[in-house]
Amino acid sequence: MIPRSEAVIPQVLAWRALRALSKHFEVEELLGLLARNGVHVSRAELKRYIAGATLPPQLKAVHVIQALKAEDVFGFVVKSKVRVDEDGVINIVELAHDEDVLSIAMAEAYLSFFRGVDVVLTAAVNGVPVASLLAWVLDARLAVARRERESQSMKYLSAQIFHPDPPSVVHLYLPASQVPRGSRVLIADDLLRTGRTLRALLNLAYEADAHPVGVFAVISLTNAWRSVITEDMRALILYNMAHAPSSPPI
Repeated sequence: MIPRSEAVIPQVLAWRALRALSKHFEVEELLGLLARNGVHVSRAELKRYIAGATLPPQLKAVHVIQALKAEDVFGFVVKSKVRVDEDGVINIVELAHDEDVLSIAMAEAYLSFFRGVDVVLTAAVNGVPVASLLAWVLDARLAVARRERESQSMKYLSAQIFHPDPPSVVHLYLPASQVPRGSRVLIADDLLRTGRTLRALLNLAYEADAHPVGVFAVISLTNAWRSVITEDMRALILYNMAHAPSSPPI
């Protein structure tokens, strides 16, 4: 197996984030954004970064990601891709597989959770793309809870999700071996609303004697789920519709 090069991770993340943002902002706007946060690059240099012709040096790459996060442009990009149909349904499946959204998610997670997570835990199915990439970025194990057991001989952890309308109970099953005892767990999902799925995933982590350290989601519709997490857990949401930016931050 080829050894993992940690130095390359922020370089790739900075390139992907800049490429995603270049679809929404002009080069001059991005240059100004970076400069306001102490990152000085030439116009030609930035264009090479966006194209992937040259990757920024490791430390500069980290500073680029930090500058982009400081300006809150990531949430604006996700907001621009949200579509709500006549029935009030959000295009979450499309967002959960969108290359730009996933690029932004990896950059955000790197700054907040790098070297602080052992397991990224999610529920099938829409949370799997973002959770898989977060696990790669954070050099963590991926654990996916499903609605059915895949083996009768395997030991599973289980949790319930109660849906009040109409009344129903959904079970989530997770192979016990996927979350080692004492591991630091990041809960990842595409959408947060009531917190019922989040509570079930947290219960799986607790049953494994693991330590949930944070929650990562692409979109939050409300803040109701916040009552589920503890004060020592960090919550990172790409776009919170309850506190939505109305215009570009540049």
